Amino acid sequence: MTNPLLFDAKLLTPVGGLSDLSVRGVSAAKLVSLALLSLILSVGCGSSEEDDPDGGDGTGGAGADPDENGGATGGSSGVDPSGVDPLALPEVPCSEEQLTCNGECLAPGESSEGCHYLLSDETRIGYIALGDTKIYAAVSGDQFMSSIVSFDKTTPQASTEIFPIEQYETVGGLAVSDTHVGWLQDGESFDEFDLYSGALSGGTPSVVISGEINGFYGTPDGWLVRMGEFNTDDALTLVPFDGGAPVVIGEGSDWLSHSLQHVVDGYFYFDRPDFGEDSTVWRQPLPSGQSELLASAPNILGFHADGTHLYYVQRGVTSSSANILSRVPLAGGEPEVIHEDFPVTDLYGQGSWLYFRGFETTESDESIHTIVAQPKEGGGQVTLAASTERFETILIDETGLYSLLESRRLVRIDLQTD
Repeated sequence: MTNPLLFDAKLLTPVGGLSDLSVRGVSAAKLVSLALLSLILSVGCGSSEEDDPDGGDGTGGAGADPDENGGATGGSSGVDPSGVDPLALPEVPCSEEQLTCNGECLAPGESSEGCHYLLSDETRIGYIALGDTKIYAAVSGDQFMSSIVSFDKTTPQASTEIFPIEQYETVGGLAVSDTHVGWLQDGESFDEFDLYSGALSGGTPSVVISGEINGFYGTPDGWLVRMGEFNTDDALTLVPFDGGAPVVIGEGSDWLSHSLQHVVDGYFYFDRPDFGEDSTVWRQPLPSGQSELLASAPNILGFHADGTHLYYVQRGVTSSSANILSRVPLAGGEPEVIHEDFPVTDLYGQGSWLYFRGFETTESDESIHTIVAQPKEGGGQVTLAASTERFETILIDETGLYSLLESRRLVRIDLQTD
C-alpha cells in the first residue's frame, strides 16, 4: 500500500458552505471543533489531510502556506530554470469551468507540461486517499447523501461506489490500507467521532472505535488511531480492521505533540513540542517497542522520513532569517544542512526528491501557488506546477503527486525525474 494516510480534516465548504454542513446534522459547536482540528493539522501533519514506498505519508510535515509560517512570500531561491515558469499566465482568462495550470486553461481530462486536470469540482470530493491502482474519495451527492467511492488512476472520470453513507451524515476523514478503507462520522457528542471500517472487497462496514479521534492511519496491522484532547491526554492506539480489543501503544501529554506525525515502513514518526527547549523528532516501532530519538534542534517546523534519513525544516535563528533544511541518518550520525534558504515548512517525498508548496506574486500582485521539487542530496529546486488556486491536500506515490485544490478539483503533477 502506497498511502497510509492520516485524515485531512478540512471542512467541505465548496459543496454547500458551512450552512449546508449544519443542515446535515453537524452542530455549530462541532463545526468549531472541526475548524480548530483543521487548523492544527494544517499547521503540520506529519493528514494528513503523512504515502510513498520509500518514505512519507504524503501529508509531509507542516502543511501551511509559506506566507503563513515564516516562509518566503516572494518565491524560492535557487530555482532551476528548467522547470515551468510560475508567473506565466494564459493570454485570455480561463472560464469558471477551466483550471489555470502551467500557463494554460485546462478542462477536465486535459494536461499542460506535467499538470493533469483529473476531476472537476462537480465530483464534490471532500477527502482522498491513494491505493495501489485506485484513488479513494469521500464525495457528496444530492439529497444530503454522501458515499465512499473509488476512481481508477488511469481513467478517473468514472467512479465506483463502495459504501453509501447514511443520509445527513458527513464524513470527517478518510484513510486506506491494503485491505480496508476507513472514515470518520459524527459521534454521540460534538467532540467525538465514530471510525467506520469496511473491506475493499465489499460487505457491511462497522464502527471499530469511537471517541475523541484526532487522526488515523492505515497500517498492515490495523488502524493506528490518535485519541484524546490535543496536548493534554493523547493516546496512540492500534485498532483491528474488523473491530476487537484496541492496543494502546503510547499515551501521555508529553509523549505526542499536536502537529507533526506520519507512518513509514513500520514506524510512527512524531515530534514533541518545543517549550523553551529544542524540538525533538522520534520514531516508534509498530505495533510495539521503544521509541527512539532521531533529531533535536530549535523550532522544527516540518519533517519527512524515508528508508535512510530524516529530513526536517527548522526556523531561522532570527525572525527575518530563512528556514533551514537539514537531514540526519536514521542509523545515527551528525545532521547535514541541505538548503540554508528553504522557503517553506512542509515536506513530502518520493524517490530521490522532496516536494513542497511554494508561493509567487506577479507584478500585478496576483497570487500564484506552486509545487516545487528539491533533491534530497541538495541542489537546485525545480518548479513543477503553478496555479492561481492553492494546492490543498497533497498525496504522493510512484504515479505522481495528487492534490485537491481549494475548489476541490483534483489534479496530478508529474514527479521530477533524476
